[in-house]
Amino acid sequence: MTALPILLLLIFGAVLLLNTLGMLQSRGGWSLAFSEIAKRYGGWFRAAGVANNPAAAFRYKGFEARLICRVMRRRGYRRVTEFRIETPVGKTKFEILPVGEQPRSRKVKHSPRLLTGDTHFDDNFQIFAGYHQNEEVKKQITAAVRWQIVQLKGLSGGTAVTVATEKGKLVITKDKFLKNRQVLDDFVRYGLELFDQLELNNSDGIEFHEAGVTATLGELRCPICSSDIEGKMVLCVRCKTPHCHDCWQYNGKCGMYACNEVRKTHVSGK
Repeated sequence: MTALPILLLLIFGAVLLLNTLGMLQSRGGWSLAFSEIAKRYGGWFRAAGVANNPAAAFRYKGFEARLICRVMRRRGYRRVTEFRIETPVGKTKFEILPVGEQPRSRKVKHSPRLLTGDTHFDDNFQIFAGYHQNEEVKKQITAAVRWQIVQLKGLSGGTAVTVATEKGKLVITKDKFLKNRQVLDDFVRYGLELFDQLELNNSDGIEFHEAGVTATLGELRCPICSSDIEGKMVLCVRCKTPHCHDCWQYNGKCGMYACNEVRKTHVSGK
């Protein structure tokens, strides 16, 4: 009679042990994905533990970037992966989120929704600007910026993505804990490319006008050679990223990750 309870207890203990080992193995793979992000960008990472999720941080163009997974209690305990870096748009305040969701920030909550005129984008996202900043935000959300946001949404089965400026940071929030190494790598890459595009919109320097595109040219770096662009310059038709003319000729296409556009337009300074 006493052997049965002991046997059941042993079976329960074995099941619990196997579940714990499986969880630790899963969290180990999750930690590895974060460690590879930190290694790629020369930063540090924190491994996942029983009571905490993994995290990574590194410096990009002199600014600290952080990658974390957290639970948003104000959004119904939603699990999200979050990437944040210093905002490249100064004091401009905006929030871009899926259609149907309410803005988080009180500074934009009572603002009217902005439309970009891009039907595909406006059908999927809504933009809210800070007080008296509608025109400034419209200038920031260029076709290249919208393209990056669409790429972010497409990751991990198309789960919701939010892009906002918050307390001096550019914050990109993606639904779900991203654990796949390739997806996590893409999330960070797209986030950095979005930062680059917004930074480009706010660069100080000479203006150039070509093929209906207006931007500013300051200390722009070619994504292929990673050097400042000097001499002839071309612009990717798709994502509007500037390149050295010779680098484009050598590479044969856009150097921005996941763009791969082969069409270019020549840009002349003004």
